[in-house]
Amino acid sequence: MWWVIAVGVAWAVAHGQEPRSAGGLGYVAVGIQEVGSQEVWQRLEQAGYGMLPRTGFAIGGGGGGWIGRWFLGGEGYGILERESAGSRGVARYAGRYGMFTLGYAPVLWRGFRMWILGSIGGGELEVRLRQALPSSFDSVLAQPRGSALLRSGGWLFQPGIRAELQLVPGLLAGVQLGYTVPLGWGALRAEDESTLAGAPTAALRGGSVRIFLGGGAPWRKAYRDSDGH
Repeated sequence: MWWVIAVGVAWAVAHGQEPRSAGGLGYVAVGIQEVGSQEVWQRLEQAGYGMLPRTGFAIGGGGGGWIGRWFLGGEGYGILERESAGSRGVARYAGRYGMFTLGYAPVLWRGFRMWILGSIGGGELEVRLRQALPSSFDSVLAQPRGSALLRSGGWLFQPGIRAELQLVPGLLAGVQLGYTVPLGWGALRAEDESTLAGAPTAALRGGSVRIFLGGGAPWRKAYRDSDGH
């Protein structure tokens, strides 16, 4: 499990009747994240390692600060290990990523906020292959088999939306939808970072859905007071 509890400092360009309240928040979240490496999964299946699932389970958290309708913060997630098995052995993958996030809230209604988000950060994807063991001890001595760890990583961009509900003052819950776009990811590399001829590109790409629960400065009364009613 990889956690990034991001700290953020918020700013806003306020004008007219824009709310000028400020505060901070933090949360833990769980959800699903697509891993867009279809070519890798197909080649593993053809080689006898089974078909890996395209969707991973993500767990992590985040936080930040807000002034008025603007938010600046960050979040980090670990993608829990998924595996498949075939005639030749077992394949597993896991990943992690962290993001800095800028958001704007076009909707403020009582205890509800909706943010439009843009996030930039980086991540890594790991694929581990383990061959099936021979059926006898003599076979192991004659032809030992082991495992291989392959990696890929790079920058990520993620547009998204987040809806938050203030359950009681200081306690919030919500859901966040996003789409992860890899930037500059390359082919799978060996554990020692050496290149592998003919290796396909593996990357975190696709939709994500997360639900979260956290706490922070109450905003319902703050926005009402800043508006003067």
